[in-house]
Amino acid sequence: MVKTTMGVMEKLRNDVNTFLRLKTRSDYLKMAYEEVLFPVAFTEKKKYFGIDHEETPNFEPREPFIRGIDTVKQGKSQVFKTIGDRIMRRAMDINNVQSLHEIVEDVLRDAIINHEQWNFEQFIETDAWKPDKDNKAVQRFIG
Repeated sequence: MVKTTMGVMEKLRNDVNTFLRLKTRSDYLKMAYEEVLFPVAFTEKKKYFGIDHEETPNFEPREPFIRGIDTVKQGKSQVFKTIGDRIMRRAMDINNVQSLHEIVEDVLRDAIINHEQWNFEQFIETDAWKPDKDNKAVQRFIG
């Protein structure tokens, strides 16, 4: 399926670029095709993750393709990042038969039942205080 999608997208890219070249009489506008995401999970508007396949299908990447997901944001606790990473890795497993909702429940259940896996430092969350910003959580903590 990934190879088929890559072939179709390459042909579509060439067709769109030909159309743009004819309409604009210039090579200035071009459609770019970067990768196929499969499997992919769309969690919210502009928030998704998956396994990217660029030149050839690769179902065992070192890192998942992540856009907009909060686990990669600065200041989040290590527990939050670890749980998020576990959820994404299980959801992207090619042999997965569970829904995303079931995976989240299982990972959270494991995090609570096996609490020995966590230490205090992993719960620390950081943030920056900026007096000119209306960051309510930080203002409440300081005030």
